[in-house]
Amino acid sequence: MKKITAFIAITAALTVMLCSTAFAGRTLTNGTSGDDVYTLQQLLAAYGYFYEDPTGYFGDVTENAVINFQYDYGLEADGIVGPLTCSYLGLATNEDSYSYDNSGASLSRTLYNGMSGSDVSTLQALLADYG
Repeated sequence: MKKITAFIAITAALTVMLCSTAFAGRTLTNGTSGDDVYTLQQLLAAYGYFYEDPTGYFGDVTENAVINFQYDYGLEADGIVGPLTCSYLGLATNEDSYSYDNSGASLSRTLYNGMSGSDVSTLQALLADYG
């Protein structure tokens, strides 16, 4: 049970770190590219569905990862990342901040290794809460 709780905590933290305002209002499909696709690939990797290095291009490998994720979560497995799939990925975005709905934590930027500041403290507190 401790391992499951740790996995959920790590996944939640990665979701907070990887959320991008670029997802707001854009549907991602095979053939699209950009930072939002790169972020999607990182998030799918965190969930265990994407095994390649992220490229930012939504091709067949990304589409298959999305389809497998959608299938496992009972969604229409069409390979299209719209609002419902984003919701199941844990993405909650708006123009001002990133948030993980169940924690109440809010971050104003994407965090990377080596960064510091109040957002890092917020993330560390969230991780501590999850053990």
